[in-house]
Amino acid sequence: MSHGYPKSIKYKGANSGDEIIGLAKRNRGMVLKLWDGQPKGPGRWPNGRVDVLEAGSGDYAKYLKEFVAETWEARELHDAVLELVNTQKRKLGQKVLSNLTIFDLNSLGLRENAREVGE
Repeated sequence: MSHGYPKSIKYKGANSGDEIIGLAKRNRGMVLKLWDGQPKGPGRWPNGRVDVLEAGSGDYAKYLKEFVAETWEARELHDAVLELVNTQKRKLGQKVLSNLTIFDLNSLGLRENAREVGE
């Protein structure tokens, strides 16, 4: 998981206004629009604010659906989705998570390059 996709924003970076898409099973098809540029490099979530454009079809899509058409600080969005996931885990008697990898920069790419990645 640490290496990610070669066309991910971890390796390519992204600009303010770019739409980024989930490339991994966990976030497949999720689309966010960046308010701030994203330099190359690892990270748990993009810099600054994001617009949630699509929930996608990945493992966490059911949790993201309620955030579509909203704007969030990326870290706060991570925390809100994490709370939803953990609420479900508590109901099922499962161990809660300390973080999610849904927004990791190694699994997000520019929407325009998603077809090139084969996702």
